[in-house]
Amino acid sequence: MKNLLKTQDEPKHASLIAKEKSPTLATVLKDETGAFGIKEIAITVAVIVIIGFVILAIDNNIGTWVTQIWNIFIDMIEDLIGS
Repeated sequence: MKNLLKTQDEPKHASLIAKEKSPTLATVLKDETGAFGIKEIAITVAVIVIIGFVILAIDNNIGTWVTQIWNIFIDMIEDLIGS
């Protein structure tokens, strides 16, 4: 008997679901119950942009930094061997 009632209620329940309106953009933006919210995505994008700027700065200056470090090592080696 219980199975019979369940099968009779299922079509009514399915029709109620079909009649529900799809959520609006405002409702979706308010609802942050998912794994990723808008704030988390914005923070992630900001971190990626900052990392990009850091990599760009390092890439532009790496040649001069290597040259300066190389010169420091050469000077230290020359001081050690007394040239």
